[in-house]
Amino acid sequence: MWGVSNVINGVALAMAPFAGSSRWLVAPLVAAALYDGLRGFWQLVMVAGMRRWRDLVPVLRWRPGTADALASALAGGPLATGCFFLSIAFAGVTYGVAVSATVPVFGALWGILFLKDRLCRLGWAGLLLVVAGAVVVSYRAPEGAHPHFYLGVFFGVLTALGWSFEGLFAKRAMRHLTPTAVNTTRQVGSFLAFVCVLLPAVGGLDLLGTAFTRPSALVVLGAAAAGSAGYLLYFTSVDRIGPGRAMPLNLTYVLWTAVLGLALLNEPFTWQLGVGALAVVGGAWLVVRGERGARAADDVARLSEMR
Repeated sequence: MWGVSNVINGVALAMAPFAGSSRWLVAPLVAAALYDGLRGFWQLVMVAGMRRWRDLVPVLRWRPGTADALASALAGGPLATGCFFLSIAFAGVTYGVAVSATVPVFGALWGILFLKDRLCRLGWAGLLLVVAGAVVVSYRAPEGAHPHFYLGVFFGVLTALGWSFEGLFAKRAMRHLTPTAVNTTRQVGSFLAFVCVLLPAVGGLDLLGTAFTRPSALVVLGAAAAGSAGYLLYFTSVDRIGPGRAMPLNLTYVLWTAVLGLALLNEPFTWQLGVGALAVVGGAWLVVRGERGARAADDVARLSEMR
């Protein structure tokens, strides 16, 4: 679903009022706000259709988990979504997505630095492979690339940083709240942060109002439907099978985005992109496997000490 959403967003950014705007840094942020706002709309429609309004009551009453859900909204919205749209605007859909898929590396680093986690050799090998893949994807701009290609790569890295914090806070929130409640808070909270804080700061509210009246809004509406469904499925999978299994499966969106981008957007394919994307996905899978292996080794060590 996220692969479909990414490609549709690439189409929207090539339409008015985003394409050709003199405010080249503001326009992608406005598109990101529109995307999260419409994604929040679809999420509320799904909540109403499934009659899950009761799931939102703990959030409205500020019960445990609400603060973490809002932190997830800030990390995943203005930071991650905003930087993601800047990344695909400047580096292209396939390249921006490939670089942003380095998110498991940041997750592993936060675990090592703050949670006293450790990686086994497999995990360290995966971390190095992800870094190598990101370098391969971005070290040389493809022919005909945007003049700010490397700025797009930088925003892709910031996207991964934001998503890593988003997943961390979402997992903590789901100790107390349902995936539906966390996802709804994520989408609606993000849009409010865009409209109340970020867009007024960069002077983008007028462009957002214009965007709602253009055909591109309908395109973003379709992307938001796919993105909202993708988020709900991802949070549900994290809750049901844990992030260790959910994250590697989720990372296949990189390959789906590349395939759909090549087929529908006529984005140029290079061996640089193909090899780098495969290295990022494969390395991320090894990082997650390495984290699980290290935790299993720690459990065995504790049992041995108990004996």
